[in-house]
Amino acid sequence: MKGIDYLLPLLGRHHPATLRHCHSVAMHMFEWSACMDFSTTEMNKAFVCGMVHDIGKYCLPTVLLNKAGALSEQEHEVFELHAAYGETILKAFGLAEISPFVLYHHERYDGAGYPQGLKEAAIPFLSRMIAICDVFDEITNRQKQQDNLDGQQALTEIGRLAGSQLDPWLCEQFIDYIQKVSRLYYAKELS
Repeated sequence: MKGIDYLLPLLGRHHPATLRHCHSVAMHMFEWSACMDFSTTEMNKAFVCGMVHDIGKYCLPTVLLNKAGALSEQEHEVFELHAAYGETILKAFGLAEISPFVLYHHERYDGAGYPQGLKEAAIPFLSRMIAICDVFDEITNRQKQQDNLDGQQALTEIGRLAGSQLDPWLCEQFIDYIQKVSRLYYAKELS
């Protein structure tokens, strides 16, 4: 999609860790959508959504993005703006068709998310997928590696968040996808 080739290097220069995270989320979105029998067009759309889901962080100060520890209430309010910033950026670059998925990727299945407090099926499907991939990458690839969860611990955490933060049906699908990929990887390693 036109515009992404311009946006992603900007994000990478602003905050390399966010770009790495976006790459990881995008790969999960692509592989998972293939496991869910999406069409090639929909797989590519899922990939692009993963790549740009945090593009709005370009508008946040790096000192906030790099802060170790919990954010203050005011910092958290600023941080939450990245979803709306992302929607605005994508619309400005002619990518309005994917902007809602970015805007709503921090909505929670139970309605306690942001920016609008949407819940359950009111949250776009791809946003619900992004939310799961986002959480999985965050808990397995933290900057402080000693805080990372291993694959099984991460899947347990995804299961724990099912029905509150994350879509429970999609959590089941994601866990199946990760387990399938893990089995294929280990079978290949043994051969």
